[in-house]
Order: sequence, then C-alpha cells, then structure tokens
Amino acid sequence: MLHRHSMSLSVKYKASLPVILLAFTLVSFVSLSIYFMGNVESITENLTARHHELEQVQVIEAAASELVFPHLDYLTTRNPESKELANALFSRIEKQVHFLYTMNVVHEDEHILLDYIGENIKTAKQISQQIFEYDGDHHHHYMQLINDLSEAHLVPIRSTLVDWHAQEARDVNKLNATAETKLNNYLFGAAVVLALALAMVVFTLWFNHIILIRPVLDITNTTSQLATSDFSRKAKVHSQDELGKLAHNINEMAVSLDRMYCELNNQARTDQLTGVLNRLSMDELLQRELAAANRNHQSLSMAMFDLDHFKTVNDRYGHPVGDKVLQAVVDVVLRNIRRCDYCFRYGGEEFLLLFPNTNTSVATKVLERCRAAIEAQRLAIDSYKIPITASFGLAGYPDDGSTPETLISNADDALYAAKSTGRNRIIDYSSVVYSQLNNQAS
Repeated sequence: MLHRHSMSLSVKYKASLPVILLAFTLVSFVSLSIYFMGNVESITENLTARHHELEQVQVIEAAASELVFPHLDYLTTRNPESKELANALFSRIEKQVHFLYTMNVVHEDEHILLDYIGENIKTAKQISQQIFEYDGDHHHHYMQLINDLSEAHLVPIRSTLVDWHAQEARDVNKLNATAETKLNNYLFGAAVVLALALAMVVFTLWFNHIILIRPVLDITNTTSQLATSDFSRKAKVHSQDELGKLAHNINEMAVSLDRMYCELNNQARTDQLTGVLNRLSMDELLQRELAAANRNHQSLSMAMFDLDHFKTVNDRYGHPVGDKVLQAVVDVVLRNIRRCDYCFRYGGEEFLLLFPNTNTSVATKVLERCRAAIEAQRLAIDSYKIPITASFGLAGYPDDGSTPETLISNADDALYAAKSTGRNRIIDYSSVVYSQLNNQAS
C-alpha cells in the first residue's frame, strides 16, 4: 500500500511515472528485438557462406574423385576427349580453390589446406600431362604414373577435403545450435519483456486509478452533494498532492458553507429582534405538531398574546425603547414556559405560544404564570420605569379547531375578547363562544 507521505509528489510527476516505466519496457523490447535481429542476420549470413563453402569443397572433392577415370580411360582407348575431360576437371578444381581463397569465412587454417591442395593439384597436373604425352607401350610405367597421381596426390586431396567437409559440417551444426539458443533466449526475453509490459499496463491502470481516477470521482461526488446543499459528505484526502489539497479545500469550503447555511437558515427562521421563532417556523411546526396530535390522539393548545397599550410606549418613549420592551417581555415569557413549548413572533407586538400535548386547562396555568410575571416586572429601560401588561387569547385542539388557520383565528378572537374586556387577562375561546350563545339567547 502506498503511504500518504509517499504521495506528496506532484500529480504530473506521479502520472508520468508509469508512462515512463512502460516506455522503458517497450524500448527494452525494441532494443532486444533489434539486437536479436542483428545476431540472427549475422548468423544467417555466416550459415549461408558456410553452406556455400561446403558446396565448393564438395565440388573440389567430386572433381578430385573423377580425375583418375579419364586417365584410366586414356590408357585403354587413347581417346583425346579423356585429356580434355581431365583438363576440365583440373580447371574446375583450380577455379574452386581460387574462389575459396576469396571467401571471408575461409580462415587461416583453411588457407593452409588450400595451399596444400593447390600444391598437390599442381603436381598432379604435371603427372597428368606426362600420362597424356606418354606414347610408349610400357603399361607398367603408365600404371605407375596413374598410381602416383592417385595415391600420392588425389587421395590426400580427397582426404583433406573430407576432413574439411566434416569440420565445416560441425561448424554449421554449432552455428545452427547457436542460432537456436539465441532464438530461445530471444523468445524467453521477449516473453519476460512482454510480461513486464503487461504488468506495467496493469500497474499504470491501477496507479492512475489510485492517484487520479479515485480522488477525482470522490471529489466529483462530493461536489455533486454540495450542489444539493448536502454538506455532510466530505471528500476523502487520499494524498498530499494537488488533488489532496483540492479535496481538503473542498472539505473546508463544505464546513464554511454548512456553517453559513445554518446561520442563514437560523436567521430565516428566527426573529432578529427578539430571538424567538418567526412565522415561517411557526407554519412548519404548527403543521407538524397538529399532525402528531391527530396521529396520537393528543390535545394541543395555542395562545396569542400582545402587549397592552404598546403603541403608547412607542409614541412616548420611542421605538428603540419599544424594541427593548419587546425583548424584555419575550425573555420573561421564555423563562416561564416549558422546554417543550414554542414561542413565535406573529407580527408587531403580537406573539403566539404553542403547547404540544397540552389541554387548555394546563395551558391556562402556564399562561397565568407568564401574565403575572410580565405584570410584576416593572421594566427599567434607559432611566424609564415602564409598566407593562399583556392580554392572552387561548384556543385548543380539537375542540376549538383542527386546522392551523382555524386555531389561529379562534385564538385571535379570544385575544380580542381579552382586550375588549379590560386587558391584562386570559380568555379561553370556549368562554367567548359561551358568551356569544348567552347574548343570542337573551
């Protein structure tokens, strides 16, 4: 496994490494092939020359073997064509000997053999001349000349040529064996180089996947998630190179965006003056809590309240003081409601309280605690001591409504009744309905 410290090189260097290795392998294969082809060509040329040399030796050997026959034929027939045939054979031998002298493959020891053959041929040619010029009837002398020609010169020539032929055949076999060995070595080397090339290809694919493809895909997936405002996914930092730094920067950016998104979301759902939830949050939470109450067959209470004569406070002390009054009242309310309850700023000096899983009887006790605390706290703001009271209207689910709109409307009606009957009090919507029924009956 590649360690992180080993991945601190630049991507361009790491990406070029397998390419360089693969190129080196291919160059090695090409160099090996060129070297082998050069050796094979050299061996092939040598073998061709050696085979040609063998052919020339065989020609001399065959001509030397035939030389005795024209002389024997001349002994019995006196045919002048026998002399011509003998001269032709001598001429062929001399020509082949001269040709062998010019061949590059004929080495120094073989030049000595050629000298020996040439001297014997020269002497044999002189004896042949004596045979064809002899006109006597002494067959014994004639046979002595032929025997001398054959035993003293032609037989040694043939023996020398046979040895030469045998040695050349051995040399050719060695060259063939050398060529076969070189071919096997080349095939083995080529197999090794091709295996290395294949290994380099596999290594290149794996290495590029590790240093390029995997980090890029991971970064792409992360940025795709970021585009959907999902900041929980983090790009894995695979190395300390440019891609690793990019992944790290993307992660830092995701953290910053997540923090900024949370702040913006909080600002969008929170009233900036008082710090309580705004109407956007109210709409979502009221829907959720009503659905839970309906699903679990539970009660739910809602109260709307505002500050009594708050317009007078603004007109007398100014809006900055009025803002501080709102903040102080909200602080009092938050200290007196339960942790499971919600407080929303509905608008201006109007606020809405939501009590999940709470009937109106229990909610009335909580509201009374809030009302009393607001009345008891004589606010000292900017050297002013401002008396503040609040009026509350209460509605409950399911008796006073089953939809957010109905509950808000009924709580607002109850608040209106509280303000109409003297303020600084809590009115339950059920009492408003009861009062309306009494008025209709009377």
